[in-house]
Formats: sequence, C-alpha cells, structure tokens
Amino acid sequence: MKCKYSKNRSDKEKFKHISDNDKNALELLHLQLIFIYIYMMSDVFLFIGTIESINICYGKKEDNNPILLLEQGQILALIANIINNYITSTRYSQLSERYNEEEISLEPEFLVKQASILSIILYSLNVIAVSKQYEASLVINIFKCDKNSINLLFLQAVCFLMRFYGDYFLLRSTLKSIDLIRSKYDKSIKKIYNPDIDAVIAAEFYVLQRGVLYDIGCIALVTLINNGTELEKELLLPAQQTLVIANIIGVIANITVLIAFIKIYNRNENEPIFGR
Repeated sequence: MKCKYSKNRSDKEKFKHISDNDKNALELLHLQLIFIYIYMMSDVFLFIGTIESINICYGKKEDNNPILLLEQGQILALIANIINNYITSTRYSQLSERYNEEEISLEPEFLVKQASILSIILYSLNVIAVSKQYEASLVINIFKCDKNSINLLFLQAVCFLMRFYGDYFLLRSTLKSIDLIRSKYDKSIKKIYNPDIDAVIAAEFYVLQRGVLYDIGCIALVTLINNGTELEKELLLPAQQTLVIANIIGVIANITVLIAFIKIYNRNENEPIFGR
C-alpha cells in the first residue's frame, strides 16, 4: 500500500505544474477514448447483425431480429458522433483563442469540426432508415436469399471489419497523443511516437469502407426498384433511398477528415490528434 501511495504521489507531482492548455487537451483526449470505445461497440453490433442476416439467408433461425442489432449499432454510432462533435468544436474554439491566423492555420481543425456535423446527420438518417427497415420486417420478409444479395451482405460485413480496424488505428493515435502531452512532464516516457500517421491510416479505412457501403446501397436500391414487388417498394424504398443519401454525406465527411489529417501531418508539428 505504501509503494502504491508513493507512486500515486509521484505521478501527481509530475503533473502538478501542467499548463491549462495541456490539461484541457488531455481531458478532450480521454473523452475521445470513450467515443472510440462506443464506436467499436457499434462496429461489433453492426457486424454481428450482418452475419445474422446472412445466417437467415442460409436458412438458419435466429432468436432475435438482426435488424434490431443493426439499429442499435447505428444508435451507438450516433451517440459517439455527438461526443465527437463536442470534442472537435471545443478543440477548435480552444485553438482559435490561443492562435491567430498568422501563427498557425486552423483549417484542418475546422474541417474536422465540419465533418463531425455531417457525421451526425449521416447517423441520424441511418437510424431513421434502419427503423423503417425493422418496421417493414414485421410485415414482410426483407431478407433476400439470392446469391447477389448474400454477396452484398458479406461485403457489408467486411466494411464493418474495416471500420473496426480504422477505429483501432484512431485509438492508437489517441493514446500516442496522450503520451505526447504527458512526455512534457514525465521524463520516464522515452519514446515519443507521432500520432499523425495512425490518424491518416484510420481516415483511409473510413473513406474506403464508406465508399463501398455507398456502392452496396446503390446496388440494393436499383435491385429493389427493378425486381421488388409493389409491397416491398412501398415499405422498403424510402428506407433504401435514405441510406443512399446518408452514405453520400458519409463519403463527403470521411474524405473531409482524411484531407484534414493529411494537412495536420504535413504541418509536421508532432501534435495530438482530435476527432474522427
């Protein structure tokens, strides 16, 4: 107990004189860890929901409607993005007060903030669309068991795996960002890694998976229009159209974040990364 107390006291001494700017940054980064964990939970829900949809297509009975898992996954992602928007908006405000335009360009931080707003719109639309799909699933069988539909579901599952990998790299970037700030006060942190590279890799994963999800949505929409029954069109067409619109917004948001992270990387300042 004495050793543990001494260690805690030593840690407090190291960070006793931490600047307000670094303290604020650390608080936001720890909040960022929370929203990444929520996002990862969302990825798991969406992946499992897609796999269970595939199982139904192959004739396996599931205890629960997989659309519920997809809906819960989208709700978690929406919650994560609301937190993300708070982080990016707060960070941009903090930097705006600290710097003027001649000292440093805050364009990357502004882009990330704008992208977070687009992401909230994206997942709000996704929640609405999946809720409509769930309502439709109570009336008709929405699971198509033809080869093309199953292939699209497999591709969708791969997209959610890709997004999980993206979140993993963003998690690495955030942990490195925390170490980067702590290293100013804790000299025992010897190796300082630049968080920019992991953030760029994460953003590339997000762009790729969102682009594929957009293609999947368009193919499903065209298939529904050409081959769906009148009842299927009545119940599913609004939801599918909403998903396509949401994915267009998602592509724009993810490309914006990628551009912003590349700009931060090109600044070569070895600085913490905020946002997604």
